[in-house]
Amino acid sequence: MAGGPPGPGGAGPAAAGGGPAAGAGDAASLVKEAITLKDIGQLDAAAAKCREALQSDPNNEDAHWVLAWVLAQQRKKAEARAEFQTVLQATQDARRKRLATEAVARLSK
Repeated sequence: MAGGPPGPGGAGPAAAGGGPAAGAGDAASLVKEAITLKDIGQLDAAAAKCREALQSDPNNEDAHWVLAWVLAQQRKKAEARAEFQTVLQATQDARRKRLATEAVARLSK
């Protein structure tokens, strides 16, 4: 499961309108940093940024989404599967639902 979507993939909760939750701005910046780190192969640092974002905003769908892909690239199947399942429960984005469902199936083998 190398690669994965280059970014959060699809419109996240912040793009759907409505104001961001407290700490969401900080979390969004951390997620952007995580994506950059993921894209250049610094997976441990990317995971750390995602976790930092989740400390600021535990329900940040984008942070869970990026962390899931990072963990999958690190071959941490159980952790990645748990993050994808968190996204599946939270997202209203059809593309994310499809990709997360496919990822969970692959990680369950």
